[in-house]
Amino acid sequence: MATLLFDAQGKPVTPASGQMYFYPDNTKKAWSSVDDAGRITTLQSGIVTNCNTGTVSPGASNFYITGSSLALGASTLQVGTTMEWVFGITKSTAGTGTPVFTIVFGTAGTTADTARVTFTHSTADTGVADRCVVRINAVMRAVGASGVCAGIYEKNHIIVGATGFSTPASTQVEQLSTVSSTFDTTTASMIVGVCVNAGTAGAWSIETVQSKMFGI
Repeated sequence: MATLLFDAQGKPVTPASGQMYFYPDNTKKAWSSVDDAGRITTLQSGIVTNCNTGTVSPGASNFYITGSSLALGASTLQVGTTMEWVFGITKSTAGTGTPVFTIVFGTAGTTADTARVTFTHSTADTGVADRCVVRINAVMRAVGASGVCAGIYEKNHIIVGATGFSTPASTQVEQLSTVSSTFDTTTASMIVGVCVNAGTAGAWSIETVQSKMFGI
């Protein structure tokens, strides 16, 4: 059986208009191509996932949600890289704060990482037990020294209106959208994750954490 052996290499220079390089990348260890716009496409799964392995219990201070971290490894953020998180959350009769969720970027995978996209609930929780599903989607609009991340947030809870996981009166859904300021996305070994501050007397249980990043 015939085999072919190729020497791996780094990203080649951007080719001329209408041309493309195809090469074995020496950091991703996978076949990659670079087009005439400088965009890299890698022939691998290109998906990073994570999840929780037990109930996550954030309190009344900033908390890095276990299972939300997505590590790039040797890959880099690109225009179009997309992150998705889904959280299944319950609250007790405690907790009357205004929750704040943040998408954080850094190398620690802790609250030491920098918040780049912030979602602040429009109404405070109330002292009523409730459950909700939170979905966060984010996409890289720009990368490099002046990277930009845009995010959308949706919370859907059981009790209608301004009680429990409160939403504006007569609704069960809250939707928010935010765009980051520019920041440097070229840091090696970048980790992207989600933090939450449940606020005053926060007593949540996050039963499910589903995290995914693709387009890297």
